[in-house]
Amino acid sequence: MATALQEFDALIQAEFGEAAVHREFKNRVRRFVRLGTGHPEVRARYGARLSRLRHCGIDRAIRRVEEDFRAERRTFQILYVLGLAHSRLSLEVLRELRLLLRFARRSEYRSHYRAIAMLVAS
Repeated sequence: MATALQEFDALIQAEFGEAAVHREFKNRVRRFVRLGTGHPEVRARYGARLSRLRHCGIDRAIRRVEEDFRAERRTFQILYVLGLAHSRLSLEVLRELRLLLRFARRSEYRSHYRAIAMLVAS
């Protein structure tokens, strides 16, 4: 009986645990990468943020996104406590952008960052 419960608990953790949430987040980011810079959904999701960052180098862009994320998270936490928080979308977009920029910094896309940002922002 205990083994069946342990197996069931493991199944629940696999389906709804932190690793599953992280895996889903990374899959969502991969999907946007596969769609490419010209896709309307990519432009709608990241265009406004990248338009502010297109003249920065990639390291400065990462720092600005980190700063924006921390400020947005603090604002969300305050609004949540007050019962006024409605959507985490802006936080999710910033999390995704952080991951995308970090990936670009460590890959061959580093030298093409400004051109990519301009394509998405236009």
